[in-house]
Formats: sequence, structure tokens, C-alpha cells
Amino acid sequence: MSTEDGAVLPGEDAVPQVDNQNVAAEGAHVDQQIGVQIGDTTIHHDSRTYHINQGDPPERRHEVARNLLSGGTPRRAEEVFATLLRQGHITTERTYYYTLSVISERSLTELSGELLDCIKDAYKMCLSFPTDAWSKAFTAVWELLCWVRREYSGTPGGDRTEVLAALRVLPFTRQEEIVRHMDVILRGLTQEWWEADLKRHMMRERIAPERAKQSWKFFEAAPAEPKPYPPDLLSPGPGDRSRTIFGIVGVLIGLAALVTGPFRLGLLPELLLMFTGATLVFRYGVVIESAKVRHGTSGHDLMQQREEGEGNPAGDLHSMTAFGKTIGSLVDRLFKEHGSATGASAEQQGEAPHRTYRTYLKKRLVRSYLPGEVKTANLRWLVEWHAKRAQIRGDGHEAANRTGLAVNSGTVMCCGLGVLVALAGLIDALSARDLLPVTILSFSGWFAVRHGVRLAATRRANLAAWAEADALYDEEMDAYRARLAELADRPTDAQIARWHALDKFYLVSDVIKRVGLKRDQVIEYVVLTECAPFARRGRLEYGPPRYSAYRVRILLLTQKGVREVSLHLDAHTGEAKNEERFMFRYDAVVSAKVTEKGVRTTGVNALQDSDVENLRSREFRLVLSNGEAIKMKVNSFKSWQHQDESDSELIDAAYETSGIETALPILEAIAAEGEGWIAHEQDRRKQWSREWDEVAVAG
Repeated sequence: MSTEDGAVLPGEDAVPQVDNQNVAAEGAHVDQQIGVQIGDTTIHHDSRTYHINQGDPPERRHEVARNLLSGGTPRRAEEVFATLLRQGHITTERTYYYTLSVISERSLTELSGELLDCIKDAYKMCLSFPTDAWSKAFTAVWELLCWVRREYSGTPGGDRTEVLAALRVLPFTRQEEIVRHMDVILRGLTQEWWEADLKRHMMRERIAPERAKQSWKFFEAAPAEPKPYPPDLLSPGPGDRSRTIFGIVGVLIGLAALVTGPFRLGLLPELLLMFTGATLVFRYGVVIESAKVRHGTSGHDLMQQREEGEGNPAGDLHSMTAFGKTIGSLVDRLFKEHGSATGASAEQQGEAPHRTYRTYLKKRLVRSYLPGEVKTANLRWLVEWHAKRAQIRGDGHEAANRTGLAVNSGTVMCCGLGVLVALAGLIDALSARDLLPVTILSFSGWFAVRHGVRLAATRRANLAAWAEADALYDEEMDAYRARLAELADRPTDAQIARWHALDKFYLVSDVIKRVGLKRDQVIEYVVLTECAPFARRGRLEYGPPRYSAYRVRILLLTQKGVREVSLHLDAHTGEAKNEERFMFRYDAVVSAKVTEKGVRTTGVNALQDSDVENLRSREFRLVLSNGEAIKMKVNSFKSWQHQDESDSELIDAAYETSGIETALPILEAIAAEGEGWIAHEQDRRKQWSREWDEVAVAG
């Protein structure tokens, strides 16, 4: 299709397609991916950044295309920009970004033929407009391509003045953008073309203080708001009410019998002693019994718990559904992790000391939220908060020193004193030969006080439980508001992608220096990334995956062979560690291939679906002559709540950002050509420079 000025742009069929071979059947059940923890995957609800709706205006589609390019998925951006230009929505900014999307993540062999014509046509469109900031940026891109042509034609470099002059007029952010998206085609240059100021700017931005403070927030899901949870209230023991009434009636009869007898002077002291003793026993007995009831050590409470455990399946609700199982696993793991972080012993790391707390929390979360209402990741913050609270306060939910329920030695002594005082009154009455009233008062008083204490203690314990539940909910809401404020400056997906790109620039430069090579000794290099084991995963809707840690492989292609360096990259700080090195000759490469496997979890409804499913994976294998293989795996993942996302687009986005798409043609050529790859690569570069000459002349 042509634009109004006759420029030819690629049609829909020009976008590279991948022939998928699904290995697993559609209904195959796949367990949790090894190295990925439950609750560690976050998919942010953002349907604007990477999604275009039918009928969106050009400005909106342009915005999404820029986001796609900044996010590391240039092929999708290229398609959107090309469509806009074909439809006649031409601006200097759009031609500039379209050209970057064509060049970005493409190797030299890919950027030829029709694609070079597209760059030429876009440049013609840009030149048809008055000069502005975007046309100056396009001029810098054009000058860089001309510089590459001079390098690859066999007449090295020449004067860099034109390139540097075109770049100097641009702000550092625009220069960095050009460097990032032209990186693949510029990797073969024998000298660094950029100035030291730009390099320092990129390294400074890579280790900016806000990175460590903010990057972790991208992998945190939006916190679910806590819900008030009614405590498990206790009921009086069987027969407590009737026995209390029976005892009170008996006490009244005994008092009536005692009072209606012959009057004597010792009667009033006897009654005073019995009343005082009974009051002390009741008052302090309630305190003691309340503590026993709340801690589950009283006889009637233990019997009630056994009855509920046998007859009420809701008591073990957290083990009945997939959501409940994931919540249970998350609670156990985070409690143990926070136990380890505080230096607790193996026995204290979230096991026995917090077992009751963990059981309570599992049951509470599963009962509070309906299936499909929240995802496990949204509750992670709340579980972490409780885990920290338990480490600071001990078993905070069932601690023995609860306000209002503490039992000290003074309480026990007062209760014992009341028993002695009541006995003194009864003995005094017995000495006056009031045998029948004393007998009635003794037995009925025992019934009234014993079972009355249980009734009052149960009520007191329930009131205390409500007060504790309200206080805990207030604490949770305070923590929830603090969490929202903490996540308010969550970095954008583009910022996460930018930090990752800066990391790769730094790592390549650092590795070249540390292995003792010079820049002109590296013919080409390849950077491959994959999710590190147990790293947290996150992405926006329709966007590529991001990880809190990466396993990075850098392949330096030199005159003498391939140097491979693998390392672990912390995406929060940019720190690299656990480096391993390996070297092999070009003729040691037997094959390079990518195999796709389809994996999908089964599920009938929201009660049974897992929170996140791994849709597909692509595994890259570079097989060496000794039988060893360099393997990298790329996964896509989605939530059952986002069924409108395209499976193929998700895996393509993951594939693009892994670096495998760029590396595969190069490594396939090495496998086919062996030691002759160097000579063939030089020929391919010269051929590219000739093609560019034709394009530049035509332009």
C-alpha cells in the first residue's frame, strides 16, 4: 500500500510470523511452574497502556505504539505506526518513531530489502515537513545509519563529526532513546561512536537512588482492602443456664430457711461473710474462667471445639478450594520467610509458635473474600503485615496477655480468699446448728457460682473478642492506607524496561572490560535474559513480562571464538552476581533452535481455576559438539480474569524482550558456517552497506 506521496510501506503480511508447535494438549493439567512462588505474580489492571480499541483516534493509537516501543516490543509498535502512516496520519514524530521501531531489535541481516526502503520512505516524509525537534532526531538516526554503512563497507569510520553534531542538538533522553533502539545494528562497530557525556548520563540514570526505592513496587499488586471479620464467639456450656437458675433458687430457699429460724446475734455476720465470699469468688472467678475460655483450656470450651471440628466443615474451609489452598501456601511461606529474616531458629520460622495464628489467618481470608473477588497477589501485603506483626508481638492473635483477660497471682489469691470467707460464714452457721439451711446453701451456692461464672466468663470473653477484632481491623486499615501511600509512586512499565535496557548496556561494557578484551576485538555480541528462579513476576495487561531478577547470558563473538558469561541480575538495584564464564570455538556449535510448548491449566469455574496460568513457553537451545547445551526459557502468563488477552501476543512480547529473537539468526548462522562465520559476516555487512548506498542515493 502507498501513501499519498508514493512511499511504500509494508503491509500486514510483512510483520514476522512465528510457526507455533504446541506440544501439550489443550486440556493438559500443568502444576505450578518450578521457581515461581504462589502470590508472586502481579498483573496490573491497565487496559490503556498497551491496548487499542476499535475506532480509537490516531493520537490514541500513536500513544499506544510509543508505549509498545518503550516497553521493548517494537514489532507491535511497527505495525501500529505503519498503519497510521499508510492511512495518511503523517507527522515528523511519527516517522521518527516508526523508523526506530523498524530498526529496534533487528540484526543486520534482517534490516535489508523492503525494510530499508521503508526507512527511506519515512525519511522522505519527514523531510517534507518544516524542521523541528523530531526531524532533528530523525536526522541523527540517518547519520548513524550512514556511519554504520561506512564502517561495514570496509572503509572504517572516517570522521564522526557529522554524527556527533546531529546528536549534540538532542537532549540526553532522546540520545538515550536512539542508542537503545539502534543497539543491535550498532553492536558491530569497531569503536564506540557515542560521547563520554552520554555514557555517563546512562550510567548515572541506571543507578539513580529512586530505582532501589521504587522498582520493587512494580511487582506489588494493588492491595486488597481488609474486611472486618467477626470473631468466633463462644456459647455457654450445656446446662449452664439451667443449673445457674437452679442454684439461685436453691440459695434463695436456703436463705429463707436461715432467716426464718430463731433470731440470734451471729446471723448478720454469717450472712455478710457468705455474701462477701460469694461476691469475691464470682468476680475473680469470672476473670480466671474468661482467660481459660479464650485460650481453649476450659473443659466445656474444649468439648465445644471438638463438636464444631467434627460437625462443621467450614472449620477447614481453607483446604477445600484452589483459592483456599493458594492462600494457605502463601501464609505458610511468608510466615516462614519473615521468621528467617528475623534470625529465628528453624523451630520458630513460622511453624509451631505461630500455628494458631496462621490457621486463624487462613480461615479468615478465605471466609472474608468470595471466589474471584480478589487474587492471591492482592492479599500478599496483608499476609506479610500479619507475618511481621507475629514476629514483633509473638502470637498476637492468641497471646496470653490480652488486655482485660490477664490472670495474675492477685486475682487467684482474691478468688481463694472469697472461698475461705464463704466457708467461714457457712461454718459459723453450721456451729449454730442450722444444718438444713447450710446444706441447701452449700450445694445450691456451688451450682449458682460455678455455672454463673461460666455464663459471665463466656460473655466477657466474647466482648473482649469483639474489642480485639475491632482493634485489629483498625490496625489493618491504618496499614492499608499506609500501603496505598507507599505504592503511590509506583514506576511505570516504560521505566522498568528502561532500567533493564541500561543494565544490559552496562553489563556488556563491564564484561568486555573484565574478560580482557577491547571493543574492536568483539565482532558481535548477544544478550539473552530469562526469569531467575523464585523471582517475582509482573506486567501490565497486554504487556510484556517483567521480573524482579534475571538470569542473563552474554555471548561475545570474537575472532577466536565465543565467550559466554552468565550471571544473576537484581532488577531492583542493578547488582550482578554469581558470574560464570565459558568459552568455545565457532565450529563447536552444532545447532540453535527454539521450541514452543503450550501449557495450560484446567478449570471449570472460579473456585477451581488457579490464580495465574502459564500459557506457553519457548525454549532456546544452543547445542555444542560435546553434547552440552545452552538453554534459555521464555514464559508468558495470564490470569483467568483477563481472558480477552491474546495468548500469541503475550508469548511474542515475552519472546521479543528476552533477546532470543535477535540472537537466533546470528547463532543459526554460526551453527551453519562454523569458523567461516566471521568471513561470511564481513561479506553480509558489505552487502548491507551496498544496499544502504542504493537507498541513500535514492533518498
